[in-house]
Parts: sequence; structure tokens; C-alpha cells
Amino acid sequence: MKELKINEYALVENYLDPKTYNRYEFGPKLIRLTHWADVIKTVAQCPILDQDDYMVVQDHEGNKRNERGPKVFQYKIGELIIGDTRNTVQVPVNAFMIIHDSNNREKPVQHHRGPLKFFPEPFQTITRNKDNNCDYFPCIEINQNRACHIVRTDGKIELIEAPQYYMPEVGERVMKFVDKTVLLYTDFCILKGADGKIAVMNGRLGEANRAFFIRPFYEFLEFNCDTKKTILSTLPTFMSHMFQIRTQDNVQLELDVRISYEIANVDTFSQNPIDFYPLLKNHIQNDMLDSFAKVTLRQFMTSFADTAQNSVKTVSTYFETFGIKVLDIQVINYRCVLQSTQELLETDIHTNVTKQNELRARQQDVAIQEENNKVLNKQKDLEVQMAAKDNEVSLKKKQLENDIRIKEMEISIQEEHKRKELLEVRRGNDLVEAEFEGRAKGELFREFLKGISETLTADEKIGVWTREMELEQAKMMYDKVKTINMYPPGADLKMYNFVTGGGISK
Repeated sequence: MKELKINEYALVENYLDPKTYNRYEFGPKLIRLTHWADVIKTVAQCPILDQDDYMVVQDHEGNKRNERGPKVFQYKIGELIIGDTRNTVQVPVNAFMIIHDSNNREKPVQHHRGPLKFFPEPFQTITRNKDNNCDYFPCIEINQNRACHIVRTDGKIELIEAPQYYMPEVGERVMKFVDKTVLLYTDFCILKGADGKIAVMNGRLGEANRAFFIRPFYEFLEFNCDTKKTILSTLPTFMSHMFQIRTQDNVQLELDVRISYEIANVDTFSQNPIDFYPLLKNHIQNDMLDSFAKVTLRQFMTSFADTAQNSVKTVSTYFETFGIKVLDIQVINYRCVLQSTQELLETDIHTNVTKQNELRARQQDVAIQEENNKVLNKQKDLEVQMAAKDNEVSLKKKQLENDIRIKEMEISIQEEHKRKELLEVRRGNDLVEAEFEGRAKGELFREFLKGISETLTADEKIGVWTREMELEQAKMMYDKVKTINMYPPGADLKMYNFVTGGGISK
């Protein structure tokens, strides 16, 4: 007997009748040989498959199949494991794998998109990504700033611009990736197709023209400026150009010219686009060569700015048919080609500048003197006006003082009238008071006389009244003084009054 542990197997063969008696025994168990011709040939561990494992098994007829985990594989008679145990193919999100299926005649090649756990069948093979050393390929990322041209299976090429992770179908391939072109409001560009048609993308015509992806078989039209440009601006722009001229008196000069221009009409320019940058330079150069060849050096020095301005009209008329407008032509600098002529020219210029400065200084002195005279005249006029104003102010002041005095006299007269009326009223009141006081005293005197005894005569009654009045008078006087000196009757008294001149008063 043979003991088999768990997950172990043994191959029992019968050498007399293997087709009938050959078998596999699986543990855990004790193997008992039931036939005398049985022989235990192999004892080994059964293959154990995890959930991500699989293996290819071939039966006795040659058919192959996959055995997927998780499981413990148990052999059958005639089965054979092809190769080692393999892991499933894990395809992440936004990725895909390419499968070649030899049993599928309609779709021998298939694309499977992740996220996916794939168990390849025996008749399926996976195309390996050699760049990343894996079994899957990333999907094509289409975002806001990048699109792609896809070649379809029928040969058509289409633009895919919707943001997504695109998985190409079988037979499709990426022709090229294109970035989004963003224009300013004042920019434009010209696209040329394979059929000769053009498309103008103008930033002034809306958002669809300002931000776009270039379509298949279209390319930007390039212009040879200082550098090659595909996007042009409608804003005023300038370019620099240096060339040599020869004046009428055979002086050769080198000019530094600045040309200002703008593309004024985009539609006209797009219908007949030209390489305007060198053409502008050549036309302006030829026109100025003809103009300066008719003047001498001295005439050139005094009229080169006007000549450049006159060239603007001539050149602009020609280029307006192409939608281009020449705004200005300026001679920034000039110099003689021959050094000796340049030195003479500098000396002449220095002399002329000195004379012009002296003349300008004299003119400035005269202008300053004139301005000074104007200031003095204005100052005199101001003084006269101020004196007139002072006289007017003094006159107004005198008039106001007279008016105030008249008002004061009128007020004094009114006060005197009021005072007179007051005195008259007061006098009347005093008279009335004196009258009433006299009446009161008379009544008092009459009542006093009535109250005295009738035996007294009238003179005696009057004497009593007089004495009474003297007593009241003495009382009033004594109330007003602090001390009183009293002397006996008949005393000899003398009063001395000491004054400045001396003397005695008695």
C-alpha cells in the first residue's frame, strides 16, 4: 500500500492492459493495488492554481484547453500540461490589448479594452508592447489641446478632437498628432489643402476661428518675414531695412529705414497672398533710389523726411490691391559709405548745427525779450487797474462813512426827541407827585392840628408842629453820622480852616 497526502497524486500503470487499468489516484488516501500487474510509476504534487493563474492542458486527442484557477488540477489519463503555469493579463483602465485568434476567420485580430482580466485561449496570442515591455498598449489621449488624425480601415483620414481616451479599431492607425492653434482677436492664418483650396481662420470671426485643430491634408501657409511665420497680425507692424543710395552729386549713402505697415483687409490678402515682406522692402527701396538720385547731398539732408513720406503714397497705392496698407516710412539714420566723405559731412553738419544753435539762441533771446516786454506791459496794466480799484474802494469808503454819519445824526435826533418826551413825562410825573405829596402833608398838618388840645392857640399849635419837624430832622441827621460833639450853651467856639494860602475862618 502507498499513502498519498492531500493534493498528491500517483499514476498507476498496468503493463498487461494499460488502456483498461491505467489510472490516477489522488490523496489523501491509501493506494491498494487491485491487480497483480499494477505498478505505481509516479507520485507527485498536483498543480495548484491561484485566482490569477491558468495553464494549457492537451488531452489524448490533441485538443488543448485552459484550466483556470483557483483550483487544484487533477490529471486524467492521456492529458499533458503544455508549458508552465501562467498569469492572466491585467489590462488597466484607458489601455487595450491586441489578440490574434487563429480559430476566428472573420476577426482574427481583436482589440480588448481595459480594465480587464484576460485569460488567453490556447489558440490566442497577445501582441507584446516592446516599448513598455508589457502586454497592452495605452489608448490615444485626446484632450483640449491635442487631437489626432486617424487613418480608418477604408483609407479615409479623419480628425478626432473630442476629449477622450480613444481605442483604435483593428486596422486603424494614427497618422499624426496635432496641437490646437490659438489665435488672438487680431490674428489670422491661411490653411492650404491638398486640393488647392484655402481656408482663412480669422480671430475676429468668433471662437471657432480663434481656437482650432488643423484638418487632415491641410497645412499652414508660411511667410518669409524676419523669421518664418504662419500666423499674421492685423495690428500695425514695422520692419527695418538698410540699403545704399547715390545722390545726384555722386555721394554714396547708406540708409537705415523703418517701414510701418498693416494688413488692413484680410479677405483681399487671403485671395491673393504674397510674400509681402521682401516685396515691401524692394518696392520702397526702388522708389527711394529714384527719388534721391535726383537731389544733391545738401538737398537730401534737408528733404529726406519729405521724400520718405512721398514714397508712402506711391507704395501704398500698389499694395492696397493685396490688402496691405503702408502707414509710414522713416529714415532713422544715414551715413556716407566713404570715410572721407563722412568726415566732411560731419564737419559740415557740425558747422551748420553751430550756426543753427547760435541763430536759435538769438531767436530765443528776442523771444524772451518780447515775452519780458509783454510781462512788463501786463504789469503796468495791472498797476493801473489796481490804482483804479483803490480809488473806487476809497470813494466807496467815503460814501459809506458819510452814510454812517448821516445815520448817526438821524439816530441822535431821534434820541433827543425821545429824551425831550421823557423829560416832559418825568416833569409831569414830578408835578403830580409834588401835588400829591403836598396834599398829603397838608392833610397830615390839618389832622395834626385837629388832634392837639383846643385850648392851645393857633401859633402854639404851629410851634408844636415846627418842633416836631425839627426833631425828625435831627433824627435823620443823627442816623447819618457816627459821632456828635455837644457843647453847653454860651460856650466860646472858634472854627479854623487851614487852606493853602493860610488864614482863619470863624
